Amino acid sequence: MAVLIIALPLHVRTVAAVFVLGGVYVAIEETLEDSLCAELAGRRKQNG
Repeated sequence: MAVLIIALPLHVRTVAAVFVLGGVYVAIEETLEDSLCAELAGRRKQNG
């Protein structure tokens, strides 16, 4: 993300777009991380 801020012209729209893209990336990564963790942990079998 820092490379985009350095490489692109510094405008409010550019900075806002970089932050939006960063937020979307973090949201997707967190969701997939939680899903993978739940899948790897599996389900516990309950007796009775």
